[in-house]
Amino acid sequence: CDFGPDLAQAVARGRRAEFGKFERFRDPGVRASIPDPNAEATFAASKLEWSEAGTPNGVESLEFYRRCLAVRHEYIVPRLSGLAPGRSFDVTHESLLRVRWELSDGSTLHARVNFGSASLSSVEPQAGTPLYQSDAGIAAGGTWPAYSSAFSLETMPA
Repeated sequence: CDFGPDLAQAVARGRRAEFGKFERFRDPGVRASIPDPNAEATFAASKLEWSEAGTPNGVESLEFYRRCLAVRHEYIVPRLSGLAPGRSFDVTHESLLRVRWELSDGSTLHARVNFGSASLSSVEPQAGTPLYQSDAGIAAGGTWPAYSSAFSLETMPA
């Protein structure tokens, strides 16, 4: 991001505080290692390396981003018009982040991310139609694999 000095500091502190809810980032020294979202180096590290696009990893990464952008274009962008800012989130099971966004047409976008290095069991199913899952084993028997994520869209009945 690119904010003025006061807001930039507040954003960096806020992001680090949010990460502090996760077991891995409870230590202030570990939280201090989170890249500053305002730093030029963070921006540079976040960009695609187009020189690697033809390598096997580059091809896989590029296809991943294309799929994500296509899902965003088809399912999310049409529901953003007139959207008021707001979301709700919580952390369960020490490492599972759950986020809900209420969209302008009354539908709800759900996201879950397991930031932990261990699988989680006894996780309730995610509502809605799956849009993306990082791991085919997500929610099989209520289990979420380590470092996995999923997005779903819950639409209003017609």
